[in-house]
Order: sequence, then structure tokens, then C-alpha cells
Amino acid sequence: MPSTNVVYIRMDIVEFKRIVIKLRPSLLLVARDITGNLQDAEDVVQDVCLKIWHFRERFSEFQNVEAYGTTMVKNLSIDRVRSRKSSTDEMELINQESNTSLPDSLKLFIEL
Repeated sequence: MPSTNVVYIRMDIVEFKRIVIKLRPSLLLVARDITGNLQDAEDVVQDVCLKIWHFRERFSEFQNVEAYGTTMVKNLSIDRVRSRKSSTDEMELINQESNTSLPDSLKLFIEL
């Protein structure tokens, strides 16, 4: 049986900067379109750039770093929107509960 040795090409800082500088504007547009705000988009793109850097030792596995980065941006942006929506829903519930008046029997109990 032939051995399947995988050789990973490691990305250096110069290659990383070249790729990130080229990709960042398009990644930012995708993230902003999904999140609807620039601050969240910046955070998502920064996270993706860090992930690309952390995977630099396995750089040769990525046949298309742009597609990989764009997919990560889409997924993280969707996660951020869902998280924000979940937090908003929870706050609305809390506000609704605090605006709901207690029955008189419970008010007496709380006062004691």
C-alpha cells in the first residue's frame, strides 16, 4: 500500500498580509451585508483573519483562500445576527415581565 505523506506548506507573515490585504475589503462587504452594521462586520472579519492565521501551517490544504474566508465570514456573520436576535428577544421578554403587574395576592406576599 503506498504511503500518503501529506506535506503542509506553511504561510509566512508576508504571504498572510498579502492575502488579508487583498481579501479584507470584499470580506467586509459580505459581513456588513449580513450583519447590517459596520462594527459587527469589522469584528467578524477580524475573527476570520485570525482563523486564517491560526491555520497557516495547513495553508496548502486550502485550494482557494478567498472562498474559505468568504464562507467563514458568512457563517460567523449569521451566527452574530442570530446571537444578537436572541439577546434582543430575551430583553423584550424581561421588559414585558417587568411591566406586567402582579396579582394582589402576590403583592401582599412580597410586601411581607
